Parts: sequence; structure tokens; C-alpha cells
Amino acid sequence: MKIVIQTQHTENYGAHTWDGKGECPQRWKCKGGDTYIAEGVSIADAMNPGFYDTLFDLIEENNDYYCEYILSSDLVDEAGFDISDHCEDWCKPIMLSFDGENWNATKEHYADAFPAREWVLGEAA
Repeated sequence: MKIVIQTQHTENYGAHTWDGKGECPQRWKCKGGDTYIAEGVSIADAMNPGFYDTLFDLIEENNDYYCEYILSSDLVDEAGFDISDHCEDWCKPIMLSFDGENWNATKEHYADAFPAREWVLGEAA
């Protein structure tokens, strides 16, 4: 099983000029989001609310400057799983795996998005 999680990032533009005294000015702007895919989720994990609580606590962040919150989460069977059903082809998800003690996160990046693509891939003449 996999858990596919979609998030939203927001940034508080009011905090950039805040002097740290009194209440922080609030001027929040949406800035995109991420797709997280938790792999190797067992049926027991999927039925345990504490499992989700721990996973969501690792992803969500909320402070005066930045916020990332979960928009949705879906439990998906690995049979027939197609990443394109959950994120656009230009987007690489953050892959999460649990080794029994710790969560590990990895994200692959497209070399195409890098201006020196040919140099990175060794294609430069």
C-alpha cells in the first residue's frame, strides 16, 4: 500500500519586514505544494490513526513565516499504481519510506530543469 499526500505551501509576506515585536503582520500567499508518497505501508499501519498522526506531523509546518499543510491523503493499492494519476509529469514527488524506526525522504530532480543540463549529463562537446 502507498499513502499519497498532497500539500499546500504558504508564505507570510508580512513577516519579511516584521521586527519581532508584537503580533506578526499577516499577509499569506499560496506558493504551490508538494506530493508525498509513503511506500510500503502495511494494512496495520493504514488502520492505525497514530501512524497517520506521526506521518502528518513530519510533513506539516506552521510558523510566523511559512506554512505547509496537508490538503488530502489517499491510501492506494500498489497494484496498478501510476504516479501520473497523482502528480504532473514535470513534478517529482517526495518519496517516503519507513524502516521500522525512522522515516526517510528522497526527491529526484529533473536534469532538464537545470540550465547546464548538457554538462550535468556529460553531453557537452
